[in-house]
Amino acid sequence: MTVVTLVSFVGSSRPGLLKDLAEQCHQLGARWLNSKVSYLGGQIAALIRVEMPEEKSVQLESVFRGCGCINVRFSEVQEEKRQQRSQLKLSVDAEDRPGIVNELTQLFDRQGVELVDLESHRMGVVELGGNVFTAGITLNLPPEITQEQLVTEIESIAGDLVVRDAVPA
Repeated sequence: MTVVTLVSFVGSSRPGLLKDLAEQCHQLGARWLNSKVSYLGGQIAALIRVEMPEEKSVQLESVFRGCGCINVRFSEVQEEKRQQRSQLKLSVDAEDRPGIVNELTQLFDRQGVELVDLESHRMGVVELGGNVFTAGITLNLPPEITQEQLVTEIESIAGDLVVRDAVPA
């Protein structure tokens, strides 16, 4: 029998870390189904969904715990049937201020929109004399919300908030 596990880990990065982990997983008969890996300031943060023979789960945990990362967590994934949702990718720009991410996530929650991915940055813009907030966002929309409705809602949060490049994924 196979099981699917979500492995998350955070710690110091080193050259070849992912290659070594992937190789050891393969040797145990495990498959990486999908992953999300980020590097920031010499650190690595990763989420990896792994399918493996159930009898190899303890060995797989040892592989990841031995990689030297500070925090490793394993969560068995229960596959669930979900209603059909359309996916939307968009970019958001605004003058930087405290609370933008909070306002966006509150709106998504009220609308029943699932946040799949959020990558945000704050950049200084000399011409504006301040900072700009920019974010790339991927969302799963419930059937009752259209792309146009959601874009209108997002832009209504503040007058300077602009949605760019809203495209179905």
